[in-house]
Amino acid sequence: MHLLNLHQAALEKVRTRTIKYIDDSLLTQQGKSSYAQNDRATLLNMRARLNEAHNKLEHAKATLLRTVRMRLVPSAHLPNPYPHSESWLRLRRFAQQLIQPKEYLPGFLHNLLHGTVEIADTPYLYQRWCGVKLLATFKNLGWVWHNDPIGALFLGGEVRLYKTDVELSIWIEPRLSRRHSHPSGFVCKEVTETHPDYLIVTPGPSGI
Repeated sequence: MHLLNLHQAALEKVRTRTIKYIDDSLLTQQGKSSYAQNDRATLLNMRARLNEAHNKLEHAKATLLRTVRMRLVPSAHLPNPYPHSESWLRLRRFAQQLIQPKEYLPGFLHNLLHGTVEIADTPYLYQRWCGVKLLATFKNLGWVWHNDPIGALFLGGEVRLYKTDVELSIWIEPRLSRRHSHPSGFVCKEVTETHPDYLIVTPGPSGI
C-alpha cells in the first residue's frame, strides 16, 4: 500500500502538470494539415496514456482493498523477514525506483537517449536545446518569466517575458494558417500553413 501511494502521488503530480502543458499546446497548434492532425493525435495520445495510468492505479488500489480482508496500514519499512520469491524480488527492485528515483535517473536517461523513443531523437532535442539557450540569453539580458516555461519548451506554446514595463512573447512551434486565427496575432498569407520553430513577438504595431 505504501508503494501504491508513492506511485499515485508521483503520477498525479506529473499528470496534472503535463495535462496543463498539453492543453496549452493544443490551443496554439490548431490546423487542418496532416502534420497538424498528427501533432494533435500525439498530444491527445499522451493525455490518454496519463489518464490510463491514473485509472490503472485506482483499479489496483480498489482490487487490493477488496482482496485483503484486513485493514491495511501503509508503511515505509520492508517486511521482516523479506520473502525471497521472484515476484517479491522484482517488487523490491521496482520499489527502489520509487523511493530513490535520483539513483535511477542516469540509467533512465542513458536508455532514453540510446533507444528509439520519438521524443528523444536528435533533431527534437537540438530544437529544445536552442529554446533553452534562447531563454537563457534573455535571462542574461535582464528579462524574467513568471510561469513555468517547461511545457511550452517541450510541447509547444507561449513563454511571456518581462523587463520593467515591457512584455514580449516567445512562441515555440506555433502553427500559423490562413484559416485559423492564432493567439500571437500573426496569420499566414503566402502559404496555407507554416510552423516555425520560434516566433518572437515584441511590442509595437503588428508585434514588431
